[in-house]
This record gives sequence, C-alpha cells and structure tokens, in this order.
Amino acid sequence: GETEVKARVLYQISGVKEPRLRVKFRDLRGLVTVERTVKHPPITVISRIRAAAEYAGAMVRGLSVRGVENVEEVKEYAPGDPIRRIHWKKTLKLNKLVVKVLKQTAEDLNIILVPYASSEVTLDKVGEALILTIATALVNSQRVMVHVADEWGEPINVNVKNFSETMVKLTAKLRNLNIRLIGGLDAWGLMDKVKAERLKVVKLNGPLIVIGERTWAMGLCRSDSACLLVK
Repeated sequence: GETEVKARVLYQISGVKEPRLRVKFRDLRGLVTVERTVKHPPITVISRIRAAAEYAGAMVRGLSVRGVENVEEVKEYAPGDPIRRIHWKKTLKLNKLVVKVLKQTAEDLNIILVPYASSEVTLDKVGEALILTIATALVNSQRVMVHVADEWGEPINVNVKNFSETMVKLTAKLRNLNIRLIGGLDAWGLMDKVKAERLKVVKLNGPLIVIGERTWAMGLCRSDSACLLVK
C-alpha cells in the first residue's frame, strides 16, 4: 500500500543532506509488524552566510547611487551649482532651472569584527550578523569601516560598489576554532589578543558596532557602542 508522512527537520550546518525515514507498519490487531527504511531525496541546505549574502546583495543593488539620486528636495539653480545636479524632469515641469539638494548621509559606521568562532554553527551566525548589519548600514551611510580584530593595518572600506567582493573577503577571515569552551580555558591566548585590541576601540570616533561570538567579543564593547554577540 501507500502512506504519506510529514516531517520537519531543522539543520544547523549547510550541505547536502540525505535523511532516512524508518517507517513501522502494524496491522489493526498488532499481530504483524513490518519495518521499512526509506531514503529521502537529497536536501540542499544553504548556510546562513550564503542566505544573508543573497538577501543583502539584492538590498544593496537596489540602493540608489550615492550623491546623485539621493534627493531630498530641489532649489532654483544659482551660478556655481554643478550642472550634473540639474533636475531636468522638474526643470521642465516648473519651467525654470532647478538642482537637486542631496540628503545628508549619516556618519561612517565603524564595525569591529572579532573573527573567532568556537564551532561551524557559530561561525555561520557571526557571518550572517556581519553581512546584514553592513547592508543595513549602507542604506544611510556612504561607507562602513570594518576593523578585523587581531589584524594590523588599515580597516576595510565597504561601500555600495564593492559590497559583494568585500563580503567574500571578510567572511573568509572568520576562523572556526572547533573547540568546546570549558571553564574559560584559552590555550591559544586569544583573550590576550582581544584585550590588546581595546586601545584601538577606545580611539575610534563615531558610531561603533562590535560583532562576534560572545566569549571573544564581549570585552571590546564600549559603553556607547552596540554589540551583536552570538552565543
């Protein structure tokens, strides 16, 4: 005969999954029992990072070009106004030259990324938080400056034009330590390295968000900053 089974499975890690269903059939009197194992067709599970990148990429592509289309209002043209800012549609409608008045964008946002993750699942969550935070910030800011903890050098400048390639670069910096944290054991000395980053955080001006696994990133949270701490 035939039967229909409904099941819901929640996967934490991406990959191609082939779950097996074990079905047990019994007759009404319970005298005969038959078991069958059925192999489910392959299920492709995408990572949080990939899902976030696809969603955020579409969001960023939809943003207007900064400094050109981000128009709040128009004003009458005056000598010295850039010709490229003339709003031709409204000029024809009003029968006089008018130029675009650009929206004032927010300050550049600083993000401190703490790239350590104790497991693959945690790494996926940190990457997801990073991508979605940057994409959301670019709605109001011209750029986002990402400072990767434990790395020397200049911060990574993320803007609308380089968003996709920069996300690949940043997520590649995430490190899966593949450890189980017990009693605060830190044989790698990562806590000391994070503490050394504290001075950099104190010197940063403007809006700041700290992103990372709670164990490693909590020490970098500033009193006036926002912290996205993954458990």
